Amino acid sequence: MKKYRLVFCIFFGLCFSIPAWANSFKLIQSYPVHHPIFIQGLQLDGSNRLVYSAGLYGRSEIGYLNLATGETYGVKKLAPSVFAEGLTVTDDGIWQITWREQMALLRDAKTLAIKKTAHYLGEGWGLAYDKRQKVLWLSDGSSKLQKLDAKNFNKISEISVQNNGKPVEYINELEYANGFLYANIWQSNKIIKINPNTGKVLNTYDFSPLVSTLNLTDPDSVLNGIAHIGGQSFYITGKNFGVVWQVLFTQ
Repeated sequence: MKKYRLVFCIFFGLCFSIPAWANSFKLIQSYPVHHPIFIQGLQLDGSNRLVYSAGLYGRSEIGYLNLATGETYGVKKLAPSVFAEGLTVTDDGIWQITWREQMALLRDAKTLAIKKTAHYLGEGWGLAYDKRQKVLWLSDGSSKLQKLDAKNFNKISEISVQNNGKPVEYINELEYANGFLYANIWQSNKIIKINPNTGKVLNTYDFSPLVSTLNLTDPDSVLNGIAHIGGQSFYITGKNFGVVWQVLFTQ
């Protein structure tokens, strides 16, 4: 969203200004979700199914969301001692990461059964896959993004995400699309577009107008979940939002 300032003058000559916002996305459609999902990761798989990862200890799971019915299906629960975070679909299956357990689970793309595990250092927040380079991108809530080998989670390099020269903290859910990384910023209504080669933020999308319509009261119910559909079209949602939005990024 870009901020402009409009100036108004009333009839007796007094002028004042108010902020106005030019949206950099368009809402295409809203899909109700019929029970709360603490969304940590969201992506379309190779069969055009919307797969999600949900968090919290004792409630973590992975499954599919049917947007036509608003219901989940094919759900697999995680152990109560595990807090699930982001996921991404790769050529070898679906990787699902965990918050503080430093464990990644590679799941079968059809059954969601666990095929193998891998480990990494630090926390896991968001995960994305660059199919062209065969690499993963991992966020840990800081301004750093780790570039990992998609086969074994070995670290290749890292970048620092900056906006106008300042580090961007609390990077959360990730999605790789059209050669760029898209990221939720925790505890905000914003998604940023990142150049993965430089770490520079190229655009910011503010979804406050949509989120405000939900009248949320839980401070943990924040924007989280980005799934690329194609072109500039994405599914967007949040933790316990009860809705998935299809949006078109116009910038």
